Amino acid sequence: MANTKISELPTGTANVADAFVGNQSGTSKALSVGSNVDAASGDKLLGASSDGDVKQLTPKMVMMDDNVITPVSWTPTLYGATTAGTTTYDLQAGHYVKIGTLVYCFFRLGWSNLTGTGGARIGGLPFAATDFSPNQRHGINFSYYNSLSLPSGTILGGFITDTADYITLLNVSNITQNDVTDLQTEITTAGEIYGSFHYIVD
Repeated sequence: MANTKISELPTGTANVADAFVGNQSGTSKALSVGSNVDAASGDKLLGASSDGDVKQLTPKMVMMDDNVITPVSWTPTLYGATTAGTTTYDLQAGHYVKIGTLVYCFFRLGWSNLTGTGGARIGGLPFAATDFSPNQRHGINFSYYNSLSLPSGTILGGFITDTADYITLLNVSNITQNDVTDLQTEITTAGEIYGSFHYIVD
């Protein structure tokens, strides 16, 4: 029943599993709900059943195959905002999953030398952020970082601005409110950063 919309199924259809999500050739399919679709054991799919009742999607029907959403690789980079420079990497690893316009990303980044100047950025994001109005900033969770020369009382921070396909790295005070500066000289010639984030794309 590949590529069949639920709205196109005949009344009384009991097995809608093949049409529900589509693990078809590695591509997930959108759910298209029609009316008069009966599921097994009396469950209904958000449509008028044969008895005229409108039912909600049951937990049994929303279970998805583990292979429907598959992580995809992306390659994080580290560079300077003023001069990109050249970075020698020990580790570049990233994965993401995209569900509609929401993207979940994870990455690990290690380097042994870099020559970029200006604010530090992590690039290579799989998509550019959508354009909100007013400007939104998507926050980043850093689970681990090593060999960054951060001043006392500060932590590593970062965000993705509208339309950007990179992370702006920040030096954030955990003492003084709104004391935030671009990470520049704090990036040493060798270090590691691990993190995760989610953001909205077009």
